[in-house]
Amino acid sequence: MAVQLLKENILQQIAQVNSESHLLRLKELLISFAQEMASKEENRVQKDKRLIAQINKTALPIAQLERCNNLLMKMKFATLTDTEHQELLTITTHEETLRVQRVKHLIELAQLRQISLLQLMSDLELTPQATKR
Repeated sequence: MAVQLLKENILQQIAQVNSESHLLRLKELLISFAQEMASKEENRVQKDKRLIAQINKTALPIAQLERCNNLLMKMKFATLTDTEHQELLTITTHEETLRVQRVKHLIELAQLRQISLLQLMSDLELTPQATKR
């Protein structure tokens, strides 16, 4: 909203340019506008970087992923103990939580970039991963 008001103010000043003082005021407005736009872009870039970092933190660590796969295999062959079953539930609950966080961050990043979620996933070369459940 502030950008729109600034644009309107600049246009009004241009229409009224008839002296050096008006030119100086117009120059100040243009500098202010450029600084505001640069600040917004810097904030957008920083938010983009933060979201990418958060997305990268939502992957299940390799060791937990391997353990989960081993436990799933044991479950398939009916050799899973009660303790291992509880461990499997804990890992899968954690994985689901990470997936939800990942999707939230991806949606926020897509909105920030003003593109669809599918386009963002394509841009980031992300593909949905199938689970072995």
